[in-house]
Amino acid sequence: MNINFKKPLGAGFLCATSILVLAGSTWADDNATTNERIEELVIYGHPFSEGEFAQSATVIDEEAIARATGISLGDVLSATPGVQSATWGPMVGQPVINGLGGTRVLVVENGQDAFDFTSSGDHCDTVEPFLADRIEVLKGASTLLYGSGAIGGVVDVHTSRVPITVPDKPITGRGIVRGIDASNGVYGGLHLDGGIGNFSWHLDGYASDHRDVSIAGYASVDPFAEDEHDDHDDDHEHEDEHEEDEHDDEHEDETPVKGRLENSFADFKGGSVGGSFVFERGYFGVSVTRRDWQYGIPGAHHHHHEDEHGHMDEHEDDHDDEHEHEDDHDEHDDHAAEEGSPWIDLQQTRVQSRLGIYDPLPGFRALEGSLTVSEYDHAEIEGGNEAGYFGNDSWEGRIVLGGEDVEGWSPSLGTQFGVSELAIGGSEASAEVSESQHFAAFALAQKRFDFVEIEMGARIESIDIEDSEGAARDYLATSASLGGVFVPADAWRIRLLADYAMRAPRGNELFSEFAHVATRGFEIGDVNLEEEEAFNLSAGIDYERGAFSFSANLFHYAFDNYIYQRETEEEVEGLPVIEWAQNEASFTGGDIGVKYSFAQASTGVSGAVSLAFDMVRTDLDDPHEDYLPRTPANRALLASEVSWKSLWARLSYTHVFEQDKIASYETPTASYDNVDLQVDYRIDFAGLNDLTLFLAGRNLSDEEQRNHVSFVKDEVPLPGRRVEAGLRFRF
Repeated sequence: MNINFKKPLGAGFLCATSILVLAGSTWADDNATTNERIEELVIYGHPFSEGEFAQSATVIDEEAIARATGISLGDVLSATPGVQSATWGPMVGQPVINGLGGTRVLVVENGQDAFDFTSSGDHCDTVEPFLADRIEVLKGASTLLYGSGAIGGVVDVHTSRVPITVPDKPITGRGIVRGIDASNGVYGGLHLDGGIGNFSWHLDGYASDHRDVSIAGYASVDPFAEDEHDDHDDDHEHEDEHEEDEHDDEHEDETPVKGRLENSFADFKGGSVGGSFVFERGYFGVSVTRRDWQYGIPGAHHHHHEDEHGHMDEHEDDHDDEHEHEDDHDEHDDHAAEEGSPWIDLQQTRVQSRLGIYDPLPGFRALEGSLTVSEYDHAEIEGGNEAGYFGNDSWEGRIVLGGEDVEGWSPSLGTQFGVSELAIGGSEASAEVSESQHFAAFALAQKRFDFVEIEMGARIESIDIEDSEGAARDYLATSASLGGVFVPADAWRIRLLADYAMRAPRGNELFSEFAHVATRGFEIGDVNLEEEEAFNLSAGIDYERGAFSFSANLFHYAFDNYIYQRETEEEVEGLPVIEWAQNEASFTGGDIGVKYSFAQASTGVSGAVSLAFDMVRTDLDDPHEDYLPRTPANRALLASEVSWKSLWARLSYTHVFEQDKIASYETPTASYDNVDLQVDYRIDFAGLNDLTLFLAGRNLSDEEQRNHVSFVKDEVPLPGRRVEAGLRFRF
């Protein structure tokens, strides 16, 4: 569990960082403020944005988002202490906050649910990071504002797709063009805003194309072992039972591919148009967003039967030639359709309206409302045939009223309501549909005393779920919280928060009964699942004085009726049964971050050195298990950045520790190191406020990296060494 600093890259990085620290001490501006109040963290998506905030939170601004150059939302957030990415190949990265992800971490855009289908690990969040103006991460239960889907936290992506102000100029914008050598990938995006008079408009679009990504070695942990662990044993038993007679010779002839992750291609495109009328006391606007994404599902193997598909011979023949003609195709979806490897074809249309009124009623200072309608569906295609279907047709409304102060208390009242239809099955025609209706009311209040600010809140939510055969379940989820922020001195802030939260099961957790291509299992829900309950305690401390800042957070989540998937020894249609179950569980951990900034006025050199560490431990009250699956490994992060005139550079080192606290059906995950280097060069160019050329090297040591949070970490490693280059511009 110790960091191996004997490795050349690690040692070199520490030497470079030490030099920068010493240089920073020399260059530090003598006139720097040594007694200033710690900067307040402003959270736009929370009613308490104008005051102190008891919940642990992180804000990623537009510049940091642009420099992250991540493909997925999880990529962009993965360097944030306490946040990791649940990957399934390079194109899928779901945020995991303090060990919780999936249906417990809610991704919202401008305060409204993204309405995708991230309850399964191979499904990506339908959020395009480049278009974000700002990303706010709320760590811990956020059910008071957002409902039971936010029991583990919220990622609020702020965009200008529905403008709330009129720009000073008739048209402004930003764009990016980027290339990635590891996947022969290209990406382009354009973000435009403008306005005239009281009307403001927005237009954006993006497109990306990636081939199979390069990796350090083989995809499988042991590509030449016939039997490595129980999962592999099961796979071989299924293949022997159903394919031995026809395909034994084919499997013997197959040779593992080294240096490339097969079936990891992606083709993403989408865009949005929006407009708003901004008046003296508020605004009203609407946006329409369309996404059309296709991407491969690496690590998913064939489990077809002739009576189900009747195309086994075709699939296997195509699979043999899968990558011989990979370089010949121009369209990823056409390429995948001709092959046996599974891929996802995803479409979403999302319409969002927003309303804001200042001083709407006596006693209230502001009203914010939104209504979102979304149609989402994706098919899992194999050999040109639909092998799985997931749909989510939803609408949701939300109204929040901010009240005038009453006896020093700042209150907020709100309601949230909507309907969602989830469809899951082997095909769209055979999909089982469940309809969920929810209605909630909530209230929050905050009051500042001499050196402490108290906040409290409560929520009650009714959820009714019914499947296509009339089976129904009714749930009542309640939440309450009490927290405080203590400021004993100008440079210090101490945060304490206790909350109780509930989460109702989703339709797929209750009614699923289908063979899932990606997870290689037959997933079965449980109609008897009860509400999930969580009792949470968290504490944090922040310090900032002059060039030095420090932050630490601790948390403990105790769950009753924790809902999770577990593998069983049963089989259906030759696949292992994966069932939804409930038990008591707990999550305990924390994160810490230290940062030292330096600047020399005479030369214009400035920079910072930062160090962070995060960890989480899980415990499951199950006679067959001690730990929950896919628990994030401990991490240590060290980074140094420097700016001089038009040049900016950042060198970062991450050590991910071994994870051996595992479920019985998992394998341990080895530790690994990662070194990244980024360089930006800003150019003055006529007509552009900002033209930046950038170059980034990722995983420079080309080390094999496996992410324990991933469902398929033994078959799908993280990408190998890769270089990204391109330009960003603003006008």
